[in-house]
Amino acid sequence: MTYKISRLFSLEPNELLARPRVSYKISENVFDYIRENILIPNKLLKDDKIDYSFTLSFVVFDSELHKFFYETPFNTEENKFRPDTKPKIINGVKEVSIRVVSKKISAIIPPSDYADIVYDMFGSFLVASFSKKVTKEKMDELKKGLNYTYINSIPFPAPFEEQKYNADSSSYHKSIDFKAITEEIIIKDVYKKHFGF
Repeated sequence: MTYKISRLFSLEPNELLARPRVSYKISENVFDYIRENILIPNKLLKDDKIDYSFTLSFVVFDSELHKFFYETPFNTEENKFRPDTKPKIINGVKEVSIRVVSKKISAIIPPSDYADIVYDMFGSFLVASFSKKVTKEKMDELKKGLNYTYINSIPFPAPFEEQKYNADSSSYHKSIDFKAITEEIIIKDVYKKHFGF
């Protein structure tokens, strides 16, 4: 049994540049803390025959687009969560998607604030999936134990290679002025041209 954490963000150049410039290590550290303090003690997600893949999807709030939200006790004025309550098993891997639409998501969000959002993303999934064993109150209490000293010690802004979002090594073609001519958009190049590293 293994656990994989991946991160998803829009590849559109204007949105790409708004993604949190934090290391992938923060998401993994938050999950490791949850695994040690919540999953293992409560015997959750422990099927030895299944691997688990979590995709964390980050969306910048847009009042024109985002008007209706999934109800979860983790929702706040700034953050709206959408956990996958019926994950599918594909080739022995349980695929879990957790989405947040947030007013706080930006390229300059501090690592500690980012960690809090990731923690609540997992919390929204666990409370929705295992409400008899995991409560919002329990998650809130345990959240105080996150190692913010370690989280804030990770270099920030993180270099592009340390961020490791899905599709960072990819590219796509975009039409120019709605014509048949297209240009190749290379994610890494767009990002580094703007930020420098």
